[in-house]
Amino acid sequence: GLQEQLKRDQVDHQLILDQHEDAVDVFKRKIAEAEAEHDQTKQELEALRTEMEQAKNQREKEQQQQQSATTSSEAASTEQITVLENELKEMTEKYNGAVDEIAELKEPAEVPKSAAAMFDTILEEKEEEMAQMRKQLETALEEKAVLEKTLHEQTDSSKKRHVQESADAVVGADDASADAEDVAIPSGDSEDPPGTKRRKLGGTKAET
Repeated sequence: GLQEQLKRDQVDHQLILDQHEDAVDVFKRKIAEAEAEHDQTKQELEALRTEMEQAKNQREKEQQQQQSATTSSEAASTEQITVLENELKEMTEKYNGAVDEIAELKEPAEVPKSAAAMFDTILEEKEEEMAQMRKQLETALEEKAVLEKTLHEQTDSSKKRHVQESADAVVGADDASADAEDVAIPSGDSEDPPGTKRRKLGGTKAET
């Protein structure tokens, strides 16, 4: 009778609660996995930004010391920029992957709407963190562009200096042949060292 009906209702109610709890556990686990991936990506991005800052400082130090760029140093700088560019590409792919994963977690099919609403605040906070990551990516792209522009400027300046030195050497040789007692001394570098002024370039925004 009535007691049996109450027992059946109790069993059904407990089953619903268990299913709901299982769905919430699945959702929590996915949130935790996404947060772990996000933290790792953020750490890698910070390490990359530090490495690029060190490369920029090294380039500025070389300019202040007025060191002429050699073929080997130019090749090393170019290789370093290429490596950083590839790492930036990988970071952007990880970032976009994390954004897609969070978007999928916003409306999981296996979680009731009431359970999903409980985690709206968590998702909003993660989206804000992702926006910060996007700004850091843009900053890193700007720094890479400045470093690359500086390398090109130094390369052009080095080529001009070599041409001037060759021209001076030819003039000195001609003067020596015309008058052995009046030998022209090559002037050497007549061009000022490359300047340190750099133009700020805009970064490329990562699509989300």
